[in-house]
Amino acid sequence: YVPDNVAVEGVTPASLKVSWILATDHDVVIEYKMVDSSDWKSEAVSSGTTTHTISGLVPHEDYSVQVACMSSSGVTGSFCETVNCKSGPDVPTTPVKLSLDEATSNTVTLTWSSPVSPNGEITEYRLQYKRALETRFSTITVTDEFCTLNELTANEKYEVKVAAVNEVGCGPYTDITTVHTSPVAPTNVEVRMLVDTVQVTWCPSSSTDITGYLISYTTGDVTQTVQVDETATIASLHKLKVSSIYSIAVQAVSNSRKSDKSNEILLPTYVPDNVALEGVTPASLKVSWTLSTDHDIVIYYKMVDSSDCKSETVTSGRTTHIISGLVPHEDYSVQVAFMSSSGVTGAFCETVNCKSGPDVPTAPVKLSLDKATSNTVKLSWPSPVSPNGEISEYRLQYKSALERQFSTISVTDEFCTINELTANEKHEVKVAAVNEVGCGPYTDITPVHTSKSVPQSNGDDDTIIDECDSTMDNFEEETTQPSLPLTDISSIKVDAGDLRYTVEDLKQLTFDTIRKCDEKDENEAELVSASVQLLLITVNDIEFYATLYYMAKGDIPKSLTISTGTRFFLGKYANIPTALVQLLDQGILPCSNVVSAALNKFRKLRAIVLVGVCAIFGNLGDVVVSTQIVGCDHLKHGKDKMINRSPTANVGSRLLRFLKAQHAWRFNCNKDGKPVHYSTQHFKPVLSAPILLANQKSRNEYRKFCPEALGFEMEGIGAMNALRESDKSNVELVVVKAGCDHADESKSKEWQPVAAMAAADFVYHQFNQRPVHLWFRAATVIKQPSFNVDDDDVFKEIDPDELRFSSKDLEDQVSNILVNEQRDTTDFTLNEIQCSDVKLLLLTVKDCEFNSSLHYLAKSGTPKSYTEIYAIRCFVGKFAGIPAAVVQHGSGSSESALTVYEALNTFTNIQAIISVGVCAGFGKLGDLDVIVSSKIVEHKQYQGRKVNTHYDISPKLLSILKTKCDWVFNCTKSSSKHSTVHFEPVLSLPLLIQAKRDGLKRICSEALGYEMEGLGVIKLHEELQDRHFIIVKTGCGNNYECLNEDLLPTAAMAAADFVFCHLNRETVRQWFDLGGSAPHDEHKPGLSSCLSKAKILIKHAVEEEPEPDVPNEVLQSVSVLLLTVNKNEHLAARYYLQPFDDHEHVFRFQQRLDYGSHQLDVTEYYLGKYGACSVAIRRIPPGSARHGASTAPMKARKCFPNLAAVIAVGIARGVETKVNLYDILVSTKVIKYDSASIHKSGGEIISGSSNLQEFFTSQVWNPEAELIQDLQEKPKINCGTLLSHTEGVEMSQELINRYAPIAIGSEMEGAYLFTAAQPQKIQGVIVKSVSLFVDKKRNEGVQNTVLTASLLAANYVHAVLSCPQVHTKIIGHKEHSSRIIRTDIRSFYTGVSRQIGKTVHQNVLTDPKELHVSNATSSTVTLSWLPPDSSIETISEYQIHYKRTNQKVYDKLTVNGDSKGYTVVGLKAGVTYLFKVAAVNEAGCGYDSNIITVTTKPSVGAEDFIYSHSYLKIKGDKLIQLCNRPEFELFRHEKQLQVFCDSVKLLLVTSANNEFLAVLQHMAKNEVPKTVRMKNDIRFFIGKYANTSTALVQLLKPGYSQSNLVAKEAIERFSNLKAIMSVGVCTIFGNLGDVIVATKVVRCEDNKCIGEKRSPVKQSSVTDTSSVLLYYLKADDWKFTCTKSFPDPCLSQVYYKPILSGSESLAKKEKREEYRQLNLDAMGFEKDGIGILDALHDYDKKNINFIIVKAGCNHGDEAKYIDWQPVAAIAAAQFVYNKLDQEPFRHWFEQDSEINTDKSASHTQTEVKRKSKSFAGFEYLPDKQLTAKRALGSLDEVEEKEVINQLTRSPLSCTNTKDTL
Repeated sequence: YVPDNVAVEGVTPASLKVSWILATDHDVVIEYKMVDSSDWKSEAVSSGTTTHTISGLVPHEDYSVQVACMSSSGVTGSFCETVNCKSGPDVPTTPVKLSLDEATSNTVTLTWSSPVSPNGEITEYRLQYKRALETRFSTITVTDEFCTLNELTANEKYEVKVAAVNEVGCGPYTDITTVHTSPVAPTNVEVRMLVDTVQVTWCPSSSTDITGYLISYTTGDVTQTVQVDETATIASLHKLKVSSIYSIAVQAVSNSRKSDKSNEILLPTYVPDNVALEGVTPASLKVSWTLSTDHDIVIYYKMVDSSDCKSETVTSGRTTHIISGLVPHEDYSVQVAFMSSSGVTGAFCETVNCKSGPDVPTAPVKLSLDKATSNTVKLSWPSPVSPNGEISEYRLQYKSALERQFSTISVTDEFCTINELTANEKHEVKVAAVNEVGCGPYTDITPVHTSKSVPQSNGDDDTIIDECDSTMDNFEEETTQPSLPLTDISSIKVDAGDLRYTVEDLKQLTFDTIRKCDEKDENEAELVSASVQLLLITVNDIEFYATLYYMAKGDIPKSLTISTGTRFFLGKYANIPTALVQLLDQGILPCSNVVSAALNKFRKLRAIVLVGVCAIFGNLGDVVVSTQIVGCDHLKHGKDKMINRSPTANVGSRLLRFLKAQHAWRFNCNKDGKPVHYSTQHFKPVLSAPILLANQKSRNEYRKFCPEALGFEMEGIGAMNALRESDKSNVELVVVKAGCDHADESKSKEWQPVAAMAAADFVYHQFNQRPVHLWFRAATVIKQPSFNVDDDDVFKEIDPDELRFSSKDLEDQVSNILVNEQRDTTDFTLNEIQCSDVKLLLLTVKDCEFNSSLHYLAKSGTPKSYTEIYAIRCFVGKFAGIPAAVVQHGSGSSESALTVYEALNTFTNIQAIISVGVCAGFGKLGDLDVIVSSKIVEHKQYQGRKVNTHYDISPKLLSILKTKCDWVFNCTKSSSKHSTVHFEPVLSLPLLIQAKRDGLKRICSEALGYEMEGLGVIKLHEELQDRHFIIVKTGCGNNYECLNEDLLPTAAMAAADFVFCHLNRETVRQWFDLGGSAPHDEHKPGLSSCLSKAKILIKHAVEEEPEPDVPNEVLQSVSVLLLTVNKNEHLAARYYLQPFDDHEHVFRFQQRLDYGSHQLDVTEYYLGKYGACSVAIRRIPPGSARHGASTAPMKARKCFPNLAAVIAVGIARGVETKVNLYDILVSTKVIKYDSASIHKSGGEIISGSSNLQEFFTSQVWNPEAELIQDLQEKPKINCGTLLSHTEGVEMSQELINRYAPIAIGSEMEGAYLFTAAQPQKIQGVIVKSVSLFVDKKRNEGVQNTVLTASLLAANYVHAVLSCPQVHTKIIGHKEHSSRIIRTDIRSFYTGVSRQIGKTVHQNVLTDPKELHVSNATSSTVTLSWLPPDSSIETISEYQIHYKRTNQKVYDKLTVNGDSKGYTVVGLKAGVTYLFKVAAVNEAGCGYDSNIITVTTKPSVGAEDFIYSHSYLKIKGDKLIQLCNRPEFELFRHEKQLQVFCDSVKLLLVTSANNEFLAVLQHMAKNEVPKTVRMKNDIRFFIGKYANTSTALVQLLKPGYSQSNLVAKEAIERFSNLKAIMSVGVCTIFGNLGDVIVATKVVRCEDNKCIGEKRSPVKQSSVTDTSSVLLYYLKADDWKFTCTKSFPDPCLSQVYYKPILSGSESLAKKEKREEYRQLNLDAMGFEKDGIGILDALHDYDKKNINFIIVKAGCNHGDEAKYIDWQPVAAIAAAQFVYNKLDQEPFRHWFEQDSEINTDKSASHTQTEVKRKSKSFAGFEYLPDKQLTAKRALGSLDEVEEKEVINQLTRSPLSCTNTKDTL
C-alpha cells in the first residue's frame, strides 16, 4: 500500500506536521531530510495514526518528506511521492566579527559579518552603543553590514554591540566590543621660518588626558617626527633640507591613541637667487630674481631708516615685480622669499638696498603773511615735507585779485618781500619749491591785503563771504562764567536813586519817534517789509521803548499792522533791516504766534532776538546771552522731585559768535557823577517757562533743572517751538536780556528801565560791526513754505511708573523663544510646504514692536526662527490660529520694500500684510491711541509744488478690523487710560525726508499719524497683486525721530493686541483658509457643498499627521500624478479623491530626499483613487520654481515606480475671442515665453503626450449639476495650444497676438512640466478651466470664480480617469521600465536646468576654456574666457553663473555669443564670489567651465574720498551767491546780453546738483560767470571754461523733455554755438569713477504699457557722436585720483565706448542687464543725450558738434553709491577742462569765429592764403577735406576748392609750423 494525500506544513521554526490517509491498518515510516542534503532520517508511527510532528529541525530550511507503510515484520513498503516544505522562520543568530574599522575624534566606523544562521532574510541590523560610564544604550538601525557613529565625544571609551533582525524579530546581540574615539586635533597651527630653524606653534587639543603632541614633517617619501609633552604649544624643527618642500602637521597623543592630523602646512625651503633691484620711476623700484621652484613670491620692503615693513605678493611664474607708491629719493631695503600655497613664507634672500629716483618737491607746507604795509607784503613758508632732492630755489607768484596773469620772482630763502603793490587792494600769492628735477606744485592761493583803513562796504565787494569768514575766525570767545549757587542770590547794592534811567525817561526818549511812526504810510511800510532780516521781540512797554530808542538812531521806523492784528515797526537796527514788535501779552503762546506770523511775512528773515529784561541769578543790570534755551513748560510731579519733559534747544551759532566778539562794550547803570556800576555780559543757558517766579522756593526748584542757567524768562520756549514747526533751519534765535530782579519776594520794577536799556545797547553795539553786516548781506535766504493748519496736537502726560508694560517686560515674555533661537536655527529649515503655509506677514521695526508681535505668535506654540530672508529677525508660527511670519526689518521705506519683496518670494501664499507697531501722532490721535490706516498718504514735490498722493488699502482687512469684538486695552496698571481706535489716513514718508523736518504733520491735515515703512510696501504694485495690506500702529509722541521711550513698550503691545483680538475669530480664519475669499460668500447657491467639503479638508490637513509607513503595494499602484498650484486647485483636486479599496482613508505621504550638506527636501502627496486610477496629488509652487514643475516627474518616479502620466489640473487664463469662462482647456503643446523670447517673433513649442490629448478630448463629460446650476451654459472642452510664461509676466491680448497667435489661453507650468517629463518617459497633459481672461485683472471678486473653475477642472479629470479604457490608454502606453534607477539628485537638477525650453538634446557644447579674472574692484569683476573646443555650431550666447560662497543658488547673466569677456557689476565689497561660464547653442546649454573664486576689494569709506558732498556744497554755495548778485545778472542789459550770447561757442549741460557745482567750480577759475534767465525758467551761466567762451546750464529735471527744451533754447539764443557737451555722472558697467567718452549714443526705446504689463525694452537707433570732439578728447594722457591711500589710491580711467540713453532710471539689477543686452559694447547709461540729439536734428544743426562725457557713480541697481557722486562729477568736469585747456582744442574753437566774422561774398587770393595759414597750428582728423569744409563754410566754391587742395597736399601735424600750407 502507498499512503495517499500526504501533506506537510510548518508548525514551529523547528518542526513540521505530516498528515496522510491509509487504506490499511499498518504502521507508518516517515523519512525526511534537508533538500540540499543526502542524509535521510526516519521516524516510525504506530498504526491508526494519520498525523505526526517532526521536531528538532533547522528553522527556515527546505525539507523533503516521504511516507510508506511498514509491516509487522519491519519491512517497509513503497514510499509516496516526495513532498517539500520549508520550516518556519526564527530570529537570526548573532552577527560575527564585530570590529572597529576607523575612529576619529567624533566618529567611529564599525563592521561585522552576517549571522551564521540568519533563519530568514535579514532586513536590518540594530546597533547599540553607549559611553563606558553610562548605563543606557542608544540604538540606531542600518541595512548594511557597517555603520558610522557620529557626534561622539572625543577621546572617550564606548561600548558597542549589534544584533540582526529578520521578519520574525530581533536576534541576540553580540558580546560588548570596546572602542575608543581619538583625541581632538590641535588647531591654529602656524609655521614660521627662522634663521636656522623652523618654529611650529599650535593651540592645544580640547580633549582631556592628552599625554603629548607629535609633529611630523615630510619631504618626498621621508617623514620625520618630533614628540613633545602635553604642556608644550611650540616646537622647533632643525636641519631641514634646502631647496625642498616640507609638509608639516601636528597630532595630539593620548596614551597610544593619536588624533587626526591638523591641516597640513606647506613650507618651502627654497631661497630666490640673483635678486636685483633698480629704480624705475621716482615712486617705484623694479625687483628681479631667478626662479628655482614654482611658488608664489613675497617681497618685503621698507625705508632703510624705518621699521615699518610692507609686503607684496607675486604669483608664481613671474621673475620681476615693480613696487610702486614709494617716496621719491629715499633708500629702501628689499628682501624676497618664496611663499607656499598655505601662505607660509620661506627663507629670505640677503637684503638688497637701492635708492628711489628723485622727483619734483611737494608744495611748501603753509604760506603765511608776516607783515603788510600799504605797498609791500612780507611772506614766509616752511620747506616742503618731501623735498625729493635738494631744494635749489623757490618760485613765488603773485597778482592782484582783479588781474589774470601772475608775476613770478625766484628766491633761495624761505621768505620774501613783495614791493610796489597797490594800497588797500587784495592780492593772491602762491609759492612752489624747485630742485634738480624741476618745479613742484604751487601752494593753494593765499589772499593778502595791503594795509589801509577798511571802508564800509556798499554791497559791491566780491569778497564779502571770504572776508566775513576770515573775520569771524579771528574772534576770541569769552571764558566760561562760573556757575552760581542755588542759595539766596546776593547782588551789588546800588541805590535806586543813582540808577541812570527811569520809566519816564524812556517815554520821553521815544515819544517823538512813536508819533512820527504813526504818521507814516503803511503802503510804504509794506514795501520795506520785503527786506527785513532781523526780528526784535519785546514784551512790556519798557523793553519796547528801550529797543525803539536805538532803532530810531537811523531813519524813523515805519509802522505795519498785519491781518492777525500784530503791529511791527520796520527800520534799521545797527544798519540791519529790522522789524520790532511788542507782544500783546507775556508768555509762550503770544510769542509763538508772533514768530509764526513774522516767518510767513518776512521771507528774508535771518535772525530773531528776544531783547528785554529777565530774572537773573547774579548781579542786577548784567546782560545774559542764552547759549541754550531750557524749556520748563511740561513739568510732572514725580515721587520725590519734579520731572521736566520739555525740550532744550541750542541757539544760533552765528549769532552767538557775533555777540561773544570782543568789541569793548561798556554800559554804566548809574547816572553821571554817581559811583560807576558797569554792566557785565554773561553767556549762559536761560530757563524759559510760562510762569511768573516771585518766591525763592519756586526759583530754586526751577534752577535744579539746569544749575548752569543764569536767567529766567517766559517767551523763549514759544519762539523756539514756532521756529521748529516752521522748518526754517536757516533762521537763528537767541535771547539777550538783562537782569532786573532775582525772582524772589524782593521783586521790584526799579531796575527794569536800566536793564532794558543795557540789553538793547549791548545788541546794538555787537550788531553794529562789519562782520555782522556782511553775514546779513551776503547770505541767500532759501524760501520755505508756510503752513496754516491749526495745531491741535493732543499731549497727555502719563506717569512712566504707571504704564502697563516696560521694555524689560516685553523681553521677559519672549526670552524663552529668543534663547532657543540659535539652537532652532541650526537644525530647522523651512521646506516648501511650510513656506507655502504662511498666509499672514507681520512687519515690525523696533525691538518692542517685534517682541510684542512675537509674544502673541507664541500663544499657539513655540515659533521657529527662519534666517533665509532679508530681515533682522524672522519667526514663523501661528498668530491667532493663522499661519504667520513675524519679521523685524530696518527703518525706512526702502528696508520695508526689500523685506516684503523677499518675503513674498519665500512665503508664496501670503494673503495679508500688516505693519504693526508705533507711529507719531497728531490731531486728535493721542498717545497710546491705535490708528488703522484707511488710506496711505505720500507727500512729494512735483514741478516745484507739494503734492499729496493717496493710496487705498485693503477694504477687506479694514472691514475685519472694524468688526466689533469688545476690544479693550488698559494702558496703565490702574486702568485709568484706555486705547481708542481711529480709522483715518496715515502719512508715510521715506526716512531721509522725515529726518529733515519736524513739522510734517502740517503737510496732510486729514492724516492722524505718520510713519516711514508703509510707503515702501504699497509701492510694490506688481508683487502685491491681490494681496491685502494695512497699517495698524499706536501713537507715541508727536515726533517720529524722538518718540517717547517710556510709552514705546505699551504702545507696541496695544497695536499687537488689537490685531490679535480682531484676527482671533473663526470667520477670519476661514477667510484665510479659503485663500482670501470672503467668508460671507458661502451661502451662494451651487457652492455650499463644495465649500463645506473644502473647509473639512483644510481642517483635516491641519490636524492629520503624515502616514509613517504607506504600504508598498499602494506606492506601486500609483500610475497618475495630479499637480496643482494654489490652495483652491489643491482642495478641488482632493475633493474627488477616494480611499483605496482595502483602506478606510486616503494616505498623506511624505517623501524625504536628502541631498547632502544638510539639505532635506520634503515633498507631500495625497494618495487615493480617481475613478479607475490610483493617483497622487501634489501641490507645487507656481512657474519655474526649483521644487515645482521642473522636478516633479523625477521626484514622483522615485517613490511611484509605475508612474505613467502627469496631469496639471487647475485654472488658466483664456483668450476671450476663442473660449468662454469656465471652459476646459486641454493641451499637450505649449509655447514657452520668457526673457529669452523678447527678440523673437514667436516662442518655442514644447510638446507633451498626443495620446493623452486624444484620449481626454474623446470622452463625453457631464459635470455635476451643483457645479453648473448657476452658469449660463455648460462648459465646453477646447483642445489647443497654450502660452506658458514665467512668473512675473502679466498676460495681455497684445502679448498673445505677438508671441502666440494660435494660443487659446495661458498658464505657467506647462513648459517646465513637459520638458521634465520627457527624459523620464512619462506622458504629460494640461487640463485647466478658464477662471479669467487674459486682459482682465485679478481682484477679490473672482475668488469664487477661481474655486468654481478649479472644481470643474478636477471634476472633468475625475470623469476621464473613471473610463474603462483608462488602463489601456494611459498605463498600457507606458514607455518606460518599472525598474527604478537611482541617480544623484543634484546631477539631475543640473540636467533639468539645461533641458528646460529645449527640444533637442544632441550636440551640446563643451565647457569654455581658461576662465580667469582680468580685473576686480570693490563692486565689479571682469571675466575673460576662450570659446569651447566643440563649438561646431554657432554659439548663440554665454551664461555667466555667479554667487556668494554662502549663497545656495547661482545668479545668471546672459552674454552675446561673440563675447570673450564680460564685466559683472553691482557686487558687494569684500565678499568672495564663485564664477562659472557655459556656452549655449541650438542644442541647448553646454557644460560649465572651471569655477574660479574671486574676492572683491574692500569698500571705500566716505572718509577715503578726496571729494565729498560737503566739499562741493560749501564751495558751490559761495559761487552761486556771487553769481546771484545784481552786477553779474545780464537780463537788465539787453545789448550786453546779446554780446555775451554771440560769444558763446560751447554749451555744457549738467543735470544733478553735484554735476552742476563741479563744472561751475572749474568755470570760475578765471572769472565769476555771468547769469541770464531765459524763458521756461532756464538759467545760463556764461563765462570761460579753460579760456573757451562757454554757457553752463543745469536741467531742472533729468531726462528727455528738459534736455530737449534746453538744447533748443541754446540753439536759438547762441548763434555762434559750435559744440554741446553733456557732462556729469552716469550709470557705468565698469569701475566706479571711470570716465566714459561716448563714441555712439544708443537710443533705448523704453517700456510701453501692454495691458497691465510693460513690453521689453528695445534699441531704436544708434547715433555717432562728433568725430572732431572725440578726436580732441583723445589727445593726451590724463590722470585723476578718486580716493586717498585706502586700500590703494583709486585712479580714474578713460574709456571711449558707446553709451545707452533712455528715459527710465536704472535701479534694479534685472532692468540693468536687460538694457546691457541691447549693446554689449556700451559702457554706461544716462538720460539726457537723446533729448539733445533730437533738438539738433529738429533744427538741422549739423555744424554743431555733440558728445557725452560722464563718469560712473553707480551700477544701476539697488545699491546707490552716494559717496561716489561728487567724485565722479569732478572727474568728468576736470577731464573736459583738461582737454579744453590744450592749445589745439582752443584754437579749433577760436578758428571758426575768425572765418565766420567776415560775411562778405568776395575774397581775394591773398585773403584765402591768410585764412589758410591759420589752420596750421593744430592737428587735423584723417578726413581733412571734411574738416576744412566745416571750418571754411564762408568761402565761395572757387576759393574753397583751392584751400582744400592745399590742405590735402600738405603734411599736417601737431607742430606749430607757420609755413605748412
